[in-house]
Amino acid sequence: MKPEIEKTKFNQLLELVPEGNKRLFSQIYFNEEPKSTTMQQVLNGIYHSLGIETNDFFTNKTRKYHYNMGRHIYWFCMRSATSMTLSELGDQFKKDHATVLNGLRKIHNGYQYNNKIRRIVEWVLVCLEDDIAKTIREDLKRPHNIKKNIKVVYLPKGGVEKREYKRYQDSDGYWHENIKIS
Repeated sequence: MKPEIEKTKFNQLLELVPEGNKRLFSQIYFNEEPKSTTMQQVLNGIYHSLGIETNDFFTNKTRKYHYNMGRHIYWFCMRSATSMTLSELGDQFKKDHATVLNGLRKIHNGYQYNNKIRRIVEWVLVCLEDDIAKTIREDLKRPHNIKKNIKVVYLPKGGVEKREYKRYQDSDGYWHENIKIS
């Protein structure tokens, strides 16, 4: 049984606000100062959208859906909007770079194929300034990275064949290979 995200009062009111005024509404609703750092904007969006307690977000090691999703969204937004490395992002939560990379992949795939994740990410992006949110949206809409490998296969009787492998991952996490022989 998957946990469902409860609609907070903020999320219910946000649906009533016209598109151009959502950032201003979130600033007034949460009594924020208009100019805050990118990190603080992302954290405020995560706290308010997912209902996470502010004092234990970085220290709580729980694997509950809200906390996991919050960490993944934080990593993706900070990776897109700043020049932080995977190791720096992981160090904040005492995680390694591979965990951060997995979280980035989950948000990227989820945003493209999962309406629930797309809705959560959009709620967080509403709390960001327009130029930062635009950068993150462009990053989210970028196509998958396809890995290309070219292998030379030595055939019996002295023949040589070049094979190009393209590996890609679908939304369910399965890897597929297309093989082109040249």
